[in-house]
Amino acid sequence: MTPESAFAAGMSIIPCGPNKKPVIPTWKPYQTQRPTDAEFSVWSRLKPATWAIVTGALSHRITLDFDGERGRETLERLGLKPHRMTPSGGFHVDFEHPGWPVPTVNSKTDGELKKRWPGLDIRGDGGYACFSGHAGGGEYTWLRDPNPDDFGTLPADLREFLKSRKASPAAP
Repeated sequence: MTPESAFAAGMSIIPCGPNKKPVIPTWKPYQTQRPTDAEFSVWSRLKPATWAIVTGALSHRITLDFDGERGRETLERLGLKPHRMTPSGGFHVDFEHPGWPVPTVNSKTDGELKKRWPGLDIRGDGGYACFSGHAGGGEYTWLRDPNPDDFGTLPADLREFLKSRKASPAAP
């Protein structure tokens, strides 16, 4: 998926640098509104190193981010098929947003997530996930079509975990 096709599909996307951080002064407004055609045009002329989808209800998707060997093992154990490989060799799997607040959860700060699903971070409402471009010496590589998987195909225990957490629209 290109930035142009993601934008045309109605997703809220933002330009990021090679460090995967937004190159715009603030990205918070794009958690509740899509960038305008003019904003996207200006950002495109900047030729950012990477682009990110602002995950959550507005873009109709969440991303499961599997990092490192532990993440790869968790991905395989869950039986999920990745949408893309990250520059570091990790994987992203996109799911349709379920219609209720889904938290952005980092395994470094959430002990239960780290214990139950090592190497997994959740990019839900208030988060973003890079999907295109170059970072850390590598490139985001799409492995299959960009259509998100049905949320109901997530294992029940992971769905329940996400329901048990409160999402914060302002989370970084």
